[in-house]
Amino acid sequence: KWPNLNGWEIEPEQEVNIPVDTSGAGPGSFVVIMVNDATGEEEPVRVTDGPNLIKNVTLKPTGAGPHTITMTFDDEDLPGGPYSIVVKKPVGADACSMKPNKDGQLFTPDGDM
Repeated sequence: KWPNLNGWEIEPEQEVNIPVDTSGAGPGSFVVIMVNDATGEEEPVRVTDGPNLIKNVTLKPTGAGPHTITMTFDDEDLPGGPYSIVVKKPVGADACSMKPNKDGQLFTPDGDM
């Protein structure tokens, strides 16, 4: 069963790893392309071989906006593909984070950061 990648939201420069099991496909060519739909430019994608014919797909989009990910095996789209994701910077409350101090602590005994 394939996960539904459509509608995923990730941040620019966020690295996402997707394992793809090609063991039942037999010999052939596995290709992944990610395109920033707003600019038409391809974004970086890395595919490495894992054990048991697992292909490890690493995405790390740099630009914001809608993106299309096409994964093919011997020129056939993988089930559910091509996939549409959104790359966007968090805003509002989603942009807030807790930062540890120089000692790696979130809180100090006297409450100072």
